[in-house]
Amino acid sequence: MKYDYGNPKPGLSFEYEVFGSVLKKVKGFKVELFDYKQIQNKEGQKEMNYQLVKKCQKFKPDLIFTFLFGNEIYSQTLDEIRKHSRASITWKADDKWRWRIFKTMSIPWEWLSLKTLNPR
Repeated sequence: MKYDYGNPKPGLSFEYEVFGSVLKKVKGFKVELFDYKQIQNKEGQKEMNYQLVKKCQKFKPDLIFTFLFGNEIYSQTLDEIRKHSRASITWKADDKWRWRIFKTMSIPWEWLSLKTLNPR
């Protein structure tokens, strides 16, 4: 997500500044951003998921790195894009409001899941 909540007015998102911009600087790797939130805001969740599958089919990434807010990417979409990549990493932020979402989600498509804080 390049902009906070998909809105360019406030500027670049924390996720983009900390992860996206850094990953783009790693030599020897081609990095492509899929700005899911901006697409979802303009075209809806279903269309955004469709476009994500198409992007992965075309790009065939070695690694998919996600920083999800909740359930914006359907589990069926994640199953499909996994067919077109070698690995997946999901960063789960330590925002307390997200804990309920991720605690109840079964996430079989993840190869590696990272978080910054263990909720109690």
